[in-house]
Amino acid sequence: MQKNMFKKAFILIFLVALIGFFTMNDLKAEAATTIEKKMNVLENPTWLTKSGLSKGIYHDRQDLGVVLPKNATIEIRQTNTSFTDQLVLELLNNDQKTEQSYKIGSSWVKITASVESVPFIRTTFTKEAPKVEYRVSTDTKDLPVFKQGDNEKKFFEK
Repeated sequence: MQKNMFKKAFILIFLVALIGFFTMNDLKAEAATTIEKKMNVLENPTWLTKSGLSKGIYHDRQDLGVVLPKNATIEIRQTNTSFTDQLVLELLNNDQKTEQSYKIGSSWVKITASVESVPFIRTTFTKEAPKVEYRVSTDTKDLPVFKQGDNEKKFFEK
């Protein structure tokens, strides 16, 4: 009789552990990973502005590698203490009316995407390179980026 109860208790514990393993395995972690990225800088094209040209000067941006679905969040700050300017983070998409722009400094800023968007940092014309630290919610997707030498066919199959 005791052997039977011991066997039943063991099977019950095993089943509970097995069910727990499979149900807990599907849950996403709530804690987001913090990502650090050193941004590139450009030389200020004073020769263009002195000649009266302004087209394209402020068009360079750097992606953060993610696509934010609607209602996804990004928390971001600039961490290089030698860089004293503010950065501009833009949430870009295919509708200029819903695109958003935010100033980023040394304090954490939490931003929620009102529509599916891709976050970009506007490239600065400074000697000191800014460094950003950011976290995104778990429902984001990786931004596919094509680089020289990549296979075009495989890229478009993603």
